[in-house]
Amino acid sequence: MKWCIIDARMPAMAKEILKKEFTLVDFRSKDLVYEAISGHPDAFMHQVGNKLIVSTNLPKKYFNWLKDNDINYRVGRNKLGKKFPETAYYNVASGDGIFIHKEDVTDPTLLEELEGFRFIHTNQAYSRCNTLILDSKNIITSDAGLHKTIPESFMVNPRGILLPGFINGFFGGCCGIYKKKVYIIGSLKHHSQGDDIRSFIEKAGFEIVELYDGPLFDGGGIFFVESE
Repeated sequence: MKWCIIDARMPAMAKEILKKEFTLVDFRSKDLVYEAISGHPDAFMHQVGNKLIVSTNLPKKYFNWLKDNDINYRVGRNKLGKKFPETAYYNVASGDGIFIHKEDVTDPTLLEELEGFRFIHTNQAYSRCNTLILDSKNIITSDAGLHKTIPESFMVNPRGILLPGFINGFFGGCCGIYKKKVYIIGSLKHHSQGDDIRSFIEKAGFEIVELYDGPLFDGGGIFFVESE
């Protein structure tokens, strides 16, 4: 079975599109992290291949879901909290043999799972929120510092990306990748760089799936996983 883990607050129209291909897992938590990211999968887990590395205080109902549906997972060592760095232990960007994070923040168990990947340090510990790795040569980020570290990356202005409770969200949090398709919560036509973003993604060999006709919405990423 193909599962899709999303923030439960994702726009309803976007959910309907995903439901055509995946079984949805509406993620939410209470009083574990601050409200704006309480439903963000990328705060509570990281995906390496088809394996999830999850926080020690992932809500019980999701531990039950992992077990009941034979999802490949491993529990990290760090417990999430409401202040930095407790909100960023698992918010790592990884893919195609590289991973990006703040060196002293990454959960130790996650580091073990990423052994052999090339590490790129950034002061931006919310790396997954800010970054989408298409492959090792094609990276999109909303963080100016990371863009300086990786000058060949494509820099997306975060202005206009919705994240309730904040002035703006970030591009990585709007997206998920499944089998050479980039699923985006929102339509690129509503972003000032929409045409350039589309061109960058398509030139890298990926298809774009826009999940609703509205502004880009930072939902803490979209995680696609299959039962073992």
